[in-house]
Amino acid sequence: MRWFVHCYDLEFTPQGAAVWRRVALPAAGGVAEQDAWLMNGLDYVATLHQELVTDIEKRRKREALKRQREKRQG
Repeated sequence: MRWFVHCYDLEFTPQGAAVWRRVALPAAGGVAEQDAWLMNGLDYVATLHQELVTDIEKRRKREALKRQREKRQG
């Protein structure tokens, strides 16, 4: 996780969505000079976290809509 924290920052879109952006490389040099296994691992963590956050946000929105409907009907 140390590499992930070093290489990625959490940013928010104008719509309020959280997105991980790569802001640094783990070692000196360009992308082609990085350890491929490490880069793939970092990208995997970012993608997995993004999918989890997206799923959580979708669930929250569905639950909020459900509560609103129930409140109107109740």
